[in-house]
Amino acid sequence: NLNLEVKEGEIFGLLGPNGAGKSTFINILGGSVVKTGGEVNVWGFNLDKNPRQVRASIGIVPQEPLLFSGTIRENIAINQENASDEDIIKASKIACADEFIMGMSEGYNTKIGERGASVSGGQKQRIAIARTILANPKLIVLDEATSALDYETETNVFNNINNEFKSSTIFCITHRLPTVIGADQIIFLQNGSIVEKGTHKELIANKGNYFSLFNKQKQSS
Repeated sequence: NLNLEVKEGEIFGLLGPNGAGKSTFINILGGSVVKTGGEVNVWGFNLDKNPRQVRASIGIVPQEPLLFSGTIRENIAINQENASDEDIIKASKIACADEFIMGMSEGYNTKIGERGASVSGGQKQRIAIARTILANPKLIVLDEATSALDYETETNVFNNINNEFKSSTIFCITHRLPTVIGADQIIFLQNGSIVEKGTHKELIANKGNYFSLFNKQKQSS
């Protein structure tokens, strides 16, 4: 039961326990799952009535990105074969990937093996983020896409994306609440429905699910 209006330039934090429907919601946006109720409107387009217009402008970065046995450059530019080196490097810098790439044996021409076997989980995620940034999507979905990064690097990636894509909409699914504190809207899902929606300040004042989760993480940090 999802009813959500998505506007340009907004940052959304999407939270909830395991099985709450976070991944299902993202799969609905991507087209691999058909919703059974509610409405999703993106920039004035209804997802049911205008699926192509909506999905053509969405870039989704999953928690476990799919890389192939080629060079780092080829993996980043897989959907943008005519991209210039300058654009690839710019996307990589936004994703905080350029530094580790340039430290590898052949830089962007380094081959990373089947499924990216020669790079770490965090490096895979940053390569995938650079790939999505290079496509310049109007809606960026980060589905636990920085889970393998340390907090400082994750914060830098989000700050870079926010600064570079001010007119794009950003959805962030993460278990680290400090990452979404500054979001325009924080959405808390439970059992497939939106049970809370608002800013960090509003949700703290409500003293509901978000408040409880925030205090739990604060005490354990």
